[in-house]
Amino acid sequence: MRRTVAALLVFTFLPAVARAQSNFHTDDIADVRHDDDPDDPKKPVTEVVVMSEGYTKANEALFWERAHQIAKSLREDQASSVMREVTTFHFTYVWVPSKDNGAPWRNGEEAGDTPFGAHITKDGSLATDDGAVDRAVKHVMPEGNTNRTVSVVLIHLLSKRADHAANAPKVKKEDDPNTGPSDVRDISDTPEDLFRSLGDRGHLGHSHGVEIGRVRQVDIDMRAFVHEFGHARFGLDDEYANDPDEVIPEKEKAGVAQFPNSSIDPTGARWKKLVPELFDGSGKIKQIFEGGSGYGKGVWHASHLCRMNQSRTEDFCPVCKAIIRGSIHDGELLPAPAWVSVKDAKDGSVALQWKAGSKEQPNSFHLALTDATGKVVWKTDVEGHVTSFDMPAPKPGPYTVSVTAQRVSIADPANVSKPAATKYFKGREAVVARDDHESTDKRPVGVDRGFSRTSGLSGKINERTRDAVDPDRDPKDR
Repeated sequence: MRRTVAALLVFTFLPAVARAQSNFHTDDIADVRHDDDPDDPKKPVTEVVVMSEGYTKANEALFWERAHQIAKSLREDQASSVMREVTTFHFTYVWVPSKDNGAPWRNGEEAGDTPFGAHITKDGSLATDDGAVDRAVKHVMPEGNTNRTVSVVLIHLLSKRADHAANAPKVKKEDDPNTGPSDVRDISDTPEDLFRSLGDRGHLGHSHGVEIGRVRQVDIDMRAFVHEFGHARFGLDDEYANDPDEVIPEKEKAGVAQFPNSSIDPTGARWKKLVPELFDGSGKIKQIFEGGSGYGKGVWHASHLCRMNQSRTEDFCPVCKAIIRGSIHDGELLPAPAWVSVKDAKDGSVALQWKAGSKEQPNSFHLALTDATGKVVWKTDVEGHVTSFDMPAPKPGPYTVSVTAQRVSIADPANVSKPAATKYFKGREAVVARDDHESTDKRPVGVDRGFSRTSGLSGKINERTRDAVDPDRDPKDR
C-alpha cells in the first residue's frame, strides 16, 4: 500500500498524514551494522537503511532477526529476482532502543515514546516522524554517498493487551477497522511522494540528497515487504481497489500518469512499446483489468495477478518487470520533447500537441503554464504515449507553455528532460513560437482542423482549474 496524496490545481503533492514529532536524536543510535552484496560495475547500488521502531532492549534480538529477514527477501525471493537484475543491495541496520515496548495500533492514538513516533492517523494510515527518519538516514550514510537510498522503519506494535481501548480516542466504529495489531497495513512513500513532501522548488526542484523512498513495515507479517519496496524503489502503483465501486475523481487522474503500471486508458496504450506481447496482431490489448491506485473504476492494470495487487504471494507481472528492468536507465538525461502546435480551439480551450525527443517513450509528460511573472498557474501530467492535450483556457495575457519528459522517478532530476517551452498569448491574437528563444509569430485565433484530440482526458482538471478560465465566457463553456 502506498501513501495516497491529493492533487490540486497545480498538482501539488502534500503529505497525507500529519507528522508525529518524536524525541529522536542521532545520539540515541546504539548500534549500526553493514551488510553489503558484492558490487557489480554494470549495476547501480541501492542502499537499504533498516531502522528499529518500538523495540526495547529486552527484545533487541527480535529486531536483528526481522531486519535480516528484510535483506533475505530482497536477496532470495523469486519475486525480487527482477530487482536483482538491475541493482545490488547494501544494507545498513540501525538499532535505536525504544522506551515503550511497541507503537500504538489504534486509529487516532498519539505516538508513544518510540524513536520515530510511529502511530496510526485518524484516517487509518501508518505514520512516522519523517524528519527523524531522514536525520537518521543522513547520519548513518557514508559522506559523499550517491547511491539511491530507501529507508525502512521496521515497526514493532504494542500487543493487543497492552494497547487497550482506554488508550484510544473516541472514534466511530466504521472509522476504526483495526481490531488488533495484525490489522495495521504497511505503507510506503514512492519517489514521487518523497520528492514532493520534501520541497518541490518547481517541477525540476532539488531532491533530498539521495533518499528516494520510505517504507513503514510492521514486523508481524513481512511477506508484503517486496510489494512495498516496489513502491519505494521503483515507483510502482497499487493495482487493487480499496472500494470496488469507487470511481477515480477527475482531479486524481493526472497522478496515475506518474505510476507506469496503472492507466486511465482502457486500451492499455501506454504499455504497447513497453510490453508488445500483451497486444494481438491488430494492436488490441489481449486482456486488461479495471481497478488500481486504490480505485475500483476508471483505472486499469495489465494482469490479473501481480505482486502489486496480491501483495504477499505473487510474482511481478510483465509490465512491472519491464518497468523495473527499465530503471537501469535512471539518471540518464532524457532528450527534450518538441512542440508541434499550441493553438486556441473552438471550445475556448487551448489545444496542445508535441512529440517526444527520441524513439524512447517516457513514463509521462509534465505540462505547465507560466504567466508573465514566472508563476505556474496550471500544470498536470499525462501518460507517456499521449502527445496531445486540451488545456483549460487561461485568463487573457502572455504565458509560457512547457512540456517535460520524465522517467519513473522524478526524485532524481536527471530522470527528466529539459523542458521544451513556447510562448502563448491569450487574447485577440494567439502567439505561437518554435521555442522560448526564437521570435514569435502573431496569427489570428483559429481552430487547427487537423488536430487530433485524445479521448478520455479532460482539460478541466478540477474546480480550481475552472476558476482560471476567462470569466467573461458563458459558464457552460468553461
